[in-house]
Amino acid sequence: CTPLLQVLGLVVVKHFRTLLPMLLQWLQAPDDDSRLLALEALRVVVTGAWPRMPAHLGKVWRALLQAWVESDDRKQKALLQEKIIHICHLVRLLGGNAFDEYWAECCKHPILEKLVQSLKSLPAGDSAGKF
Repeated sequence: CTPLLQVLGLVVVKHFRTLLPMLLQWLQAPDDDSRLLALEALRVVVTGAWPRMPAHLGKVWRALLQAWVESDDRKQKALLQEKIIHICHLVRLLGGNAFDEYWAECCKHPILEKLVQSLKSLPAGDSAGKF
């Protein structure tokens, strides 16, 4: 699945509306392997469809936060969180000013501390250094 998405590049924008809900749903799969595959596919889709990210930022961000919270009880917690952080970095950079309202929500939750610290360390983006 992922090599196919990588080859498609910007063509994935055409199918973004179909792919995104499916991938976000798979982030809550019962097994870690499915979640990891969904995260990898989501990374490729977010990268390929970057022009569409600001319009879908809220739903992607909420799904990533939910996946982060749920990863706390998973066997492959470290790997899941590493992949979630990577996608969150992409979402933050691609979201621009639209990211600020979603970012403010997560800064208040102690369970998201590691994620918040990771995002604070990003050098670029409109949100950098504000929190």
